[in-house]
Amino acid sequence: MKIVVAGGTGFIGQPLTRDLVQRGHEVVVLSRHSGGAAAGAREATWDGHTQGAWAEALRGAGAVVNLAGASIGAGRWTESRKRVLRDSR
Repeated sequence: MKIVVAGGTGFIGQPLTRDLVQRGHEVVVLSRHSGGAAAGAREATWDGHTQGAWAEALRGAGAVVNLAGASIGAGRWTESRKRVLRDSR
């Protein structure tokens, strides 16, 4: 199955992507930065605004996993930080 993982270069995304590739899935990592996708995964960079890369990555996908957003492990969860976490997703 083709699976698109947004945020697949992050803390959770990397091991998830590796596992999906090992299980034989076609994995496309949608990320703002190139070069961080696990071996065996295809990478599609996206600026977060334009439609091009993500529209093509989604074509034919059987599943999408969205892990994109600010890191949940970076700092205390103050009211301000929780707002950043919510707004980044």
